[in-house]
Amino acid sequence: MIGVGLCLAPFVVLALVVASYLSLEGDAAVLRREVMAATGSKWNTKVQVSVGRATLNAVNFGMGFVHDNGVADARSALTAVRRASVGVYDRAAGDPSATRETLFRNTDQAMRKRGWSRLVGVVNAKDTVLIYAPQNMAAGDVMEICLAVISGKQLVVASTQVDAGSLAELVKQHTLADVKSRLRLIRCSW
Repeated sequence: MIGVGLCLAPFVVLALVVASYLSLEGDAAVLRREVMAATGSKWNTKVQVSVGRATLNAVNFGMGFVHDNGVADARSALTAVRRASVGVYDRAAGDPSATRETLFRNTDQAMRKRGWSRLVGVVNAKDTVLIYAPQNMAAGDVMEICLAVISGKQLVVASTQVDAGSLAELVKQHTLADVKSRLRLIRCSW
């Protein structure tokens, strides 16, 4: 009996690992559930994926063997991300004009119970954007974000934890170069 358990153990572990890659992280899953319920629609999953630090480090290591101009920036971006979880869904049926007040109220309540507060809530004719951050987020280099975007018949839910300092440095490098090139173009056009 013990021999059978030992033989099955690697398959059980592998199944758990695969499930962790193909499901949303807890807070993103709660946000997805609340958004889907509040819209009164049926949603079909297109893709769900979660990656943690170990996976991102392995990809970053593998990219070290790639010789291309953009690889350094890609590696810097990967270094900044600590974990990421993304799900993309299509609206199959239901009322696309469900009240947004219900959507905001229900998602805010569910996320508040988990220690998150809404930073951004934007609504227009076809799009809704909700962005949440931890209520007790301290100033520092690690930043967490959880968001949901409904655009037409699509829903995207994501959560991430990033090293804000590393990400800011990457943005700064590209912003300065972009601004300098634009200034050269402006100067040349006079």
